[in-house]
Amino acid sequence: ERRVGAASRTWSARSPRHAAWNACPHSRTQASSVIVDMQMAQGSVGSGGGGGGGGSSGTSCAADGSSASYTETITTKSGVSVREIVSTGCPNHESYCTGKPGNSCGDEGEQTTLVEATEQSLSVEVPANPKLKNSFTAGELDCSMGTVAYALNGVGFYSGAVAFDLGGNCPQLDVADPEAEWISFDCCSGHSTGSGGYHYHFPPSCLLAQADADAPVGTTVANGHSPQIGWAQDGFPI
Repeated sequence: ERRVGAASRTWSARSPRHAAWNACPHSRTQASSVIVDMQMAQGSVGSGGGGGGGGSSGTSCAADGSSASYTETITTKSGVSVREIVSTGCPNHESYCTGKPGNSCGDEGEQTTLVEATEQSLSVEVPANPKLKNSFTAGELDCSMGTVAYALNGVGFYSGAVAFDLGGNCPQLDVADPEAEWISFDCCSGHSTGSGGYHYHFPPSCLLAQADADAPVGTTVANGHSPQIGWAQDGFPI
């Protein structure tokens, strides 16, 4: 259920309700769905900086998405409202390692039964009342590496920057390059870092299928707006 205006929400994996959520053509399991439970949980907490983080516990994420968890709570720090997000960092859909022959994860275009993703003990904060900047420079975030947003299943979104070259430039992910990083994306459009951090670079196909099954485009609050799938680090909804 989704009660608009509530201060916190919790998602936990459970059995699938929609066959459409399984967006992988050769999947071995249905993607786990999520149930949303929102409850008021406002309050003041101790002062301190924002951000947060996490680290891998070394525990592998469940192949069927059942180890996913997500909680967000609105609190106040130093007089500023923040949205605290806590998650295992595991996707709520299957995440079989794909297209990483050097890591025994299948040759290009091949899906294995191995799961690289590990639980990340994610705990971060984003602004609860974001504001637009007065001005910006086109491309100013092109070289942002690592997580730039968080999906509503707790998985991070990375930007298009995938590396830095010797000249200090940051090449963007090139979908026309048959040897680029995208060949290791699984059929839900994600993959894992060397330390097991599962993340997306592309629109997450399985999560989008889940969101549209729950709130089909054209039926949501904004009269045709697509359903929300995450929060950017600046606090704006995705």
